[in-house]
Amino acid sequence: MLATQGYATLALQYFHAPGLPESLKEIPLEYFDRAIQWLTHRPAVRDGRIGVLGISRGVEAALLTAANYDGPATVIGYSGGGVVGHGVAGVPPRAFIGRPAWTRNGKPVAGSDPVGIVFDAVKDTHQHRCEIESLPDSIRSRVPDETLQRVLVPVEDIDGPVLLLAGVDDREWPSAPVSALTISRLQRRDYSHPYGLRAYCNAGHVFGMPYADYTGSPSNDERGGTSRANARAAANSWPLVLDYLDRGLKQEA
Repeated sequence: MLATQGYATLALQYFHAPGLPESLKEIPLEYFDRAIQWLTHRPAVRDGRIGVLGISRGVEAALLTAANYDGPATVIGYSGGGVVGHGVAGVPPRAFIGRPAWTRNGKPVAGSDPVGIVFDAVKDTHQHRCEIESLPDSIRSRVPDETLQRVLVPVEDIDGPVLLLAGVDDREWPSAPVSALTISRLQRRDYSHPYGLRAYCNAGHVFGMPYADYTGSPSNDERGGTSRANARAAANSWPLVLDYLDRGLKQEA
């Protein structure tokens, strides 16, 4: 879908494939850096600025990669956010483990203890309520600021627009509150680029591809949302995604 809009697009698998980790644990962020370099160095690709789109836990990778990128970067995140979580075992992910999901320079991006404290607070405050504006303050009231900062992606270091999309009825991952925390961080740091969060009350974890069939497994009890709500969220968010990409990537002739 992105390629049909004229974007040079690379879909990058980062675990559960030959030569890659078996599951989402200890993924080196340098892997994404190398992929960007490979893509932007191709003759037909303009390399002045990049876009990174992540889905679910891939939103963490997208934000972390963009924050470390030396140049303009636009980030689109579906059903995730800028709070670094635990690694997981199994494919599809079946259980959280006490090992990091992401590393940089061979070191964990976030320690296990602060991750656990923050997500306990997220669980205590998030009850799939559509009103998510108060969630960041509620979480901050339960977690010392020093602990919270150890698991938040430094999203203010991104040089470009940031758009996050979340289903409030997400049953697989607390994407609404972790996205709200990310946007709150940008607000607190007077972020100069366009940014926003679009939360869909009755949507679940899976609603990315517009005009797709959301009956069956995308809308089951584990993933959340109704088929109608997920389909509507996908269709509604697609023009917004294109608008953010246009703002971030099409500013140069």
